[in-house]
Amino acid sequence: MEIFPYGYKPNHRDNINKATNKIISGFPAKDNHIHYRDISAVFIDDELKVKKSLMPDFLHPNAEGHLLMFQAIEDDISVLMGE
Repeated sequence: MEIFPYGYKPNHRDNINKATNKIISGFPAKDNHIHYRDISAVFIDDELKVKKSLMPDFLHPNAEGHLLMFQAIEDDISVLMGE
């Protein structure tokens, strides 16, 4: 999974996260044992800002954010587990 977005407005740390995600998103092409999933859209609103309702501190998902995260990767986990 990608590194989650950070902050309510553009900032240096979020730029580093995005740059890192760009690098690691290419890993599966080099090794089929590596899987990458970008679910950042779960945490971003229409204005491309982190949803405070899911990440109150704009960094860590709350209970609802975790539930949505798990739902977003549930099918991928099932495939990887051979279900």
